[in-house]
Amino acid sequence: MTIILQKMEALNLSSLIIGLLGAVFLNLILRWFYIRYGKSHSNRVSLANNFVLLAISVTLIIFLIKSSIALSLGLVGALSIIRFRAAIKEPEELIFLFFSIAIGLGFGAEQGIVTTVAFIIALPVYYIKFQLLDRTTLEPTMIVTYSSEQNNGTEAQAKVADLLRANCLSVRLVRLNEKAQLLDMTYSVSLLNFDHLLKIKQGLKEIDEKSTITFVDSYRPAL
Repeated sequence: MTIILQKMEALNLSSLIIGLLGAVFLNLILRWFYIRYGKSHSNRVSLANNFVLLAISVTLIIFLIKSSIALSLGLVGALSIIRFRAAIKEPEELIFLFFSIAIGLGFGAEQGIVTTVAFIIALPVYYIKFQLLDRTTLEPTMIVTYSSEQNNGTEAQAKVADLLRANCLSVRLVRLNEKAQLLDMTYSVSLLNFDHLLKIKQGLKEIDEKSTITFVDSYRPAL
């Protein structure tokens, strides 16, 4: 009986080690893929660094509770007092976090082959969808914000608009805030190339050298 128990413990230990190694390996690939091809504007490296430890934790939890109802009930009680308050700013971040958790669940349940096959299918699908197909339906845009304390009314607004139209494929006014001597305008523009961005910057400074100018990268559906 003792020998059988020892063999079962050795088998469980080897299964756990294989599961952990598999989860770590796939999450290292997932980490690299997210940093390289993700479109989130937040710090992708900071988020991706959590993938491996997250998957290890999930793998270990599932491995421990899958054969014990008592442990699973205890886990429910423990999780009820835990509050996950991480600020998820973009849906893509949530998708990759769930994917990392799914990898941990798969290896923790000793479904490594199924998990690996799903992983091999998922990443190329993501690459094709967001890196190839969307590239033909999205055009690069910039959010340009111009703030000046020398408000010359419609004259200044017309100069800014003419400057943007001369250097952009399309120009769309997003926000206009005019108050006393303050003029604050935000445009969404499709730039021709980087040289035109420099021309816009120089032109806006010529309108008011003390103005504040902000350029923010963005994407929008092509018309």
